[in-house]
Formats: sequence, C-alpha cells, structure tokens
Amino acid sequence: MLPVVPAGMQRVHGGGQVLLVHYWAPWRRHSREQARALDSLRREPDLEGLRVVVVCSDPFPSVARYVARQRLRLAVLLDGPGELRRTLPCPSIPYTYVIDGRGRIAVAQAGEVDWWSDGTRRTLQALLAEPDTDAAKAAPSS
Repeated sequence: MLPVVPAGMQRVHGGGQVLLVHYWAPWRRHSREQARALDSLRREPDLEGLRVVVVCSDPFPSVARYVARQRLRLAVLLDGPGELRRTLPCPSIPYTYVIDGRGRIAVAQAGEVDWWSDGTRRTLQALLAEPDTDAAKAAPSS
C-alpha cells in the first residue's frame, strides 16, 4: 500500500480514492499534450473522484512558468529530493501509476498514454467503481 509521501507542498497517499500519478517533464516531447489531456480528463463527469497529480523533478521556477503559460489547473507536484520516487520508482519519463482505492498499484506504465482511448477510460472507470477498503469493511456481508 502506498504510504503518505511528501511531494512539494502536498502529501501524496493512496487509499480512499483512485490516484493517478504521472511522472512528467516539461522538456519532453509531447509533454504539453500529455499534461493538457490529463487536465481535461480529470474533469470528466464519468471520472469524478479520480485524483490526478503530475510529478516533476525539474527546478521550481521553470515548472511554474511552464504551468502558468499552459494554463494547467491540475496539481503539478515537485519531487526534487526524490521522496516520492523512493516509494513509487520512476524508471523513465513519462511514467504513470494508478493507485486503486485500497492503496495498491493497479497500473504501472512507461511512456506516453492515450488518455482519451476507450481502454484507458474503461480502466479508470472500473477502478473508480471498486469499493475502497473502508467501504468494503463497513458493508454487511451476505
């Protein structure tokens, strides 16, 4: 299970909701398209409850300028010291993890992702539909 890990000014933790962690760098080819697609995807009604964070190791000023220039509204977290990478390794950039509602890694994928593909959306919707650990414990058994 993903423990609570500081990344920038926020703490990233799994459990209770589906968490998509996308390691990213503004200098990578197609980085703008990937970030914009994630920014739009997270606001889709059928993906309500999905928490999306983009994680970057680049220096703050360059990332802040890029995010402002692109008018991104999703959370872009800085992991310069590598605290998150120690828990969720980043073998390449881009790299994506999806943590299920129980805090377990459901998806680990290297490379760019087609965020709008039917397969990607179905996977995220299925994970969002799963009960989390607390809800499963509270539900009466039949």
